[in-house]
Amino acid sequence: MKHLSTSGTLLCITSGGCNPLDECLTRTRVFTCDIVPSQNHLLELKIAVIKSMPYDTFWDMFGKGYAASFPKIYTTKLRHHLTTSAQRFWDNRTFYFDQKWGGLYNAGSAQVWCAKRLARNCWPQGFDMFFQDRCFTATQQLKYIDDPMVHRCVKVYSTIHQYARYFKSSGVVPAQWKNNDPGKVFIAGLRRRATVTGSFCKDYVTRMYLTGSFSHECCPPYLRPENYNRLKTNVDRITILTGGMIAAMKQLNTDARAYKVDVVFPLDHLDCLTDEEVISEALEMKQLTNHVPPNTPIAVIKCVDKSPLYIATLRQFFIVEEISQDLVKDGSDMYMVQSAFKLITR
Repeated sequence: MKHLSTSGTLLCITSGGCNPLDECLTRTRVFTCDIVPSQNHLLELKIAVIKSMPYDTFWDMFGKGYAASFPKIYTTKLRHHLTTSAQRFWDNRTFYFDQKWGGLYNAGSAQVWCAKRLARNCWPQGFDMFFQDRCFTATQQLKYIDDPMVHRCVKVYSTIHQYARYFKSSGVVPAQWKNNDPGKVFIAGLRRRATVTGSFCKDYVTRMYLTGSFSHECCPPYLRPENYNRLKTNVDRITILTGGMIAAMKQLNTDARAYKVDVVFPLDHLDCLTDEEVISEALEMKQLTNHVPPNTPIAVIKCVDKSPLYIATLRQFFIVEEISQDLVKDGSDMYMVQSAFKLITR
């Protein structure tokens, strides 16, 4: 998101809490929302831990992904910080942090569980590279991407991805993939990222998918020990809104205090909207940022399609600049998008 201001007020998609927690380190206020309620429940738990527990506990739970003490501290120190819906969610899921179940990222994500086992069993060289002291060169990375075993893993993963669209809890939306083969998009993204020296060591998303955990050298900024005190100070800047992005924008636009937002992180969810919904969101976004001076970047969107049709709609409301070339530097796309665009106020 280097194209956007890192200060002011932000509205973002929760996505497990990484976006709002990273952003509250520098911003005055962060509003966050997610159409999947469990993402907000996870963020609530992270905030409760930040407020109540030392860094070591925070790292065990969300860096490593497991903590033997979690059932006890959940009951005594964390649960009362959560909303009723989040309490109902976590009351039945304390086992997520049990190492016997593989930890949070394996127990809580079918995609991580699948990717880790595929990599470990079918691509041991790729799996092991995340445990090396030195990172691979771009040449070595490209060599790994051309390994037939990688393509075998991706083919299996692509098949699972295709079927996962029929399960509501998977997060795979049929509309987003109607014109694309997930396997081909994934391989293209891997090759794109492999051209960046050291990207495999810096890309914490792939590390988590292949190993089920982060490392101190390879993790989101909010998980780093040097940021924990600032995180404790700033975490109250986060406000969790219910519903999806359009509902959150409507809520902010109609609130009696007339909130103003400087930056929006829509990520790739526009892929999943109808034409009418794209227009509705663009109108809400324009109203939300109408205080921002002309020619100011206010959003970056990512797309599965190379040339999504809704870009023409967005051009009616914003100056739209393609920045797909920057995806080679951005590990947050998880290799599953093909284009990116910056929205600029008129």
